[in-house]
Amino acid sequence: DRMTAYRDPADNAKRFTEPGVYSKTVGDYIEAYVDEKDKAYARQCWDPDYIKKQLEQDEAFSFSIADTFTERHKNITVHVIKANESGTQVVLTAIDNTELIEQERAVQEQLRVARSEAEAANRAKTLFLFNMSHDLRTPMNAIKGFTELAEKYTDDRERLLDCLAKVRLSSDHLITLVNSILDLARIETGQIRL
Repeated sequence: DRMTAYRDPADNAKRFTEPGVYSKTVGDYIEAYVDEKDKAYARQCWDPDYIKKQLEQDEAFSFSIADTFTERHKNITVHVIKANESGTQVVLTAIDNTELIEQERAVQEQLRVARSEAEAANRAKTLFLFNMSHDLRTPMNAIKGFTELAEKYTDDRERLLDCLAKVRLSSDHLITLVNSILDLARIETGQIRL
């Protein structure tokens, strides 16, 4: 139940009433400064029997808690490292990793937004390709159909000219669609000239 404390920064010294007695120091700290939702977990992780059991399996282990010492809650990660072979002496380090976690959350949020935008862009491209293929197919079918009709009516000049006029109209429509698609591609790559 003995401990020696090395503190940094200096304001931590205000938090500990009896720095030489482990159970009192840890108990006071948990009651005063550990977030309510983490108190039971902190008691378990700082319990000497629990620490000894964990260190029988490995040389070290870690746990994280929310610290309420300041107005801004901090996320503290405690590393427990075996200091002797039997595990009766340990080194505990408490590291404030609040900024790191906040940065990680910000990066995760940016990734979530980027993924959402990428998925939306992918859906838009899929829809565009579906609509474009449908729009291209319509004048192509007209060209194909009127060309076949024109081949059948080579003897009927009036009907032949009507078919050819409709082929020309459909061809013009198809060229307009293809040019629009090319313009969209140029816009997307930043190559359009107004």
